[in-house]
Formats: sequence, structure tokens, C-alpha cells
Amino acid sequence: MQLCNKMLSMLFAVVAICLTSVAFANVEAYNNAVEDVRGYLAGMNPEMARASLKDALKHATDRYQKTEIARLEECIYLIEDYLNVMSNFCANNALDDKEIKLSETDFAKIVEMKKDRVTVRAQGVNKTYQINQLSPKFVRILVGKSYNANKDNQAVFGAFEAFHPKGDRALAEKLWKAAGMSSQMMEELDVPRVPPIIQRGPDKRLSIPTDEEVAKGMEFVNNKFAKFIDNADTPQAKIKLSNQLIQMAAKNKAMTPGQKMACFKEAEKQVKDILQISPRYDVLEQKEKVFKTRTFRQRYELVSAANADPSDPDACKDIAAAAGKLLFECGETNRFDEAKKIIPLAKTAAQVCGNSKLFKYADQAEKYLEAQEKKNAAD
Repeated sequence: MQLCNKMLSMLFAVVAICLTSVAFANVEAYNNAVEDVRGYLAGMNPEMARASLKDALKHATDRYQKTEIARLEECIYLIEDYLNVMSNFCANNALDDKEIKLSETDFAKIVEMKKDRVTVRAQGVNKTYQINQLSPKFVRILVGKSYNANKDNQAVFGAFEAFHPKGDRALAEKLWKAAGMSSQMMEELDVPRVPPIIQRGPDKRLSIPTDEEVAKGMEFVNNKFAKFIDNADTPQAKIKLSNQLIQMAAKNKAMTPGQKMACFKEAEKQVKDILQISPRYDVLEQKEKVFKTRTFRQRYELVSAANADPSDPDACKDIAAAAGKLLFECGETNRFDEAKKIIPLAKTAAQVCGNSKLFKYADQAEKYLEAQEKKNAAD
């Protein structure tokens, strides 16, 4: 009887491990798919967004994920409606030769408007934009009072502002509230903005390996690094081992994808409980460079939760290392909402640890965003 109980316990343990690994794989695959949905919506490409949403649905397991999928599906419909509204507007409004005011000193003349494109002349040069390439500022000027004419328009233009990388989230919230959007839909405005997905060539990163491949990879890692893992009993030793693991995964071409992913999992495990955030940030950042995965949200949450204590220069130096990387990435990918939240932390950390280069960059970014907000308010 005792033997049977032991065998059952072992069986349950194996099943639990398998379920945990499957759940981990599902979560990562799900997160990647919904990031792609938002990326395609930011690029005004609802067709590809819907394909990625189907992929996300395959990996959804809990109520929160299924609620998020339902919300994103409604957003896809809204972006489709936005494109249809703009196409009809441009096809049915004869605004040729109309001059529009872009700013106090800049003017443009509409040369031609078709259902799929708009051509404008500015500073003596004609430029043609597809309907899905129009900027929020230009659309607001072009559409005028129709932007807020009725609940349907409020809903579709609110979605446009919510997903476009240069959209105004505050305006999106105002439009959606006026349209009577549900509280569930309003939650989408709190999700970090995703840069548009623009295919500039094939993604050469590795696909995420299966759980079985990672399990075999863990055997390789445990054997090769057994001595180092046993001796990693201080934060410094754990950070050193973590760096060795991620460098090996990034540069060793002879390793299998399962072995590389196992290196990242062990590296993440080593630095999971230490106080410094930059080693954890580095693991996530390098993992995204090697594999077809998304880690921005995790890195953003890691940095935004940090506290730059002026009485602890070493901690501020560590925070500055991660915050500087993240802030630069926000600027490169037009994640301005996230940049606003990171700038004060980056400035404080940089000032305490004497990182003048980061402080100057953060200060310039802050002034740029303030100027953009004033310009948008004036327009």
C-alpha cells in the first residue's frame, strides 16, 4: 500500500511538472501573440492582427486571457471601421486645392484625395500617403468636427488614437467615454503602447523551443555548469554566472535552441531574488535578441517598480543602467507614455550616481515630450 502511495505521489509530481512547463510555454506564446495583435493594430493592419488573435486564442487558458482576447477583437473591428470611415471620407469630400494649417508657420495644400490615399503639397513637394499611413494630427485636422460628431465616430477615432504610436491616449479615453465604451474596453488604454510591426525582412531569431527540448537543454546546462551553480552562493557570483549563461546562449552557434533557452531560464533563476534590477533586465533583453519573443512589458514593469534612493548610489547606478536602456528603446519605438514614467526615475538615478550622459538624454527627452504636448494642445 505504501509503495502504491509513493508511486502515485511520483506520478502526480511528474504530471504537475509537465502541466507547469506547458503552462509556461502557453503563457509565453500567448503573450507573444497578443503583442503581435497590438503591433499590427499600431500599424493599422487589422487583417494581420486578426490572424495573430487566432494564434493567441489557441494558447489562452484563463478567464483574464479570454477577456483580453474579446477586448482586442472589438479593437480590431474598430480599426477596420476607422479605415472604412477614412476611406469613405476621402472618396466623398472634394477638398482639392484646400489649404490646411499644420501649425502656426506650416501649411499644406491637398492635391488629391482618393478612397485609398491622400496627396498633399508641403514646402513645394508632393507627398502621397495611404489611408493607413495618416498621422493622428493630420486626421484630426482633415476630419475636423466629424471626429466627435457621434458615438460611432468617437469609438473608431478613439481606437485610432489608442493604437497609433503617435496617438493621444488622453484623447482616446475622452472619446471612448463619450461613446459609452465599457470599463473592460477602457482597460486597453492602460496597456503599454506597442510599436507598429513593419516587416523589413525575415525575422532571423530562433523560434521558442518545445518543453521537451528545453528539458533536454536543462540537463546540458546542469551538467556543464554544475560546479558554478553549486558555488553561486553570493549575489556577485549569481550575477557572474548569469552573465556567462546569457553570453553563451547568444554567441555559441553549436548549441541547440533548447540548450540556449535553458541557459536563459537558469540565468533568470540565478538573479531572480537579488536586489539589483539590471542583471534581470539583461537576461530578458538578451533573450528577446536570440528568440522570437517579447519581453518589453516585463522589462518595463521591472524598471518602473524600482525606487531610486538618493542615499544609495550603488543602487542608483544599477537602476540607471537598466533605465537608460529602456528609455532609449521607448524613444526608438515611439512608446512615449512609458517614456514619461521612466524619465523621472532615470534622471534621479543618473544624478545620484553621476551619470551625466544619461541625465542629459533623459532631460532632452522630457523637454521634447513637453514640447509635443504643448504643440498638440495648441493644435
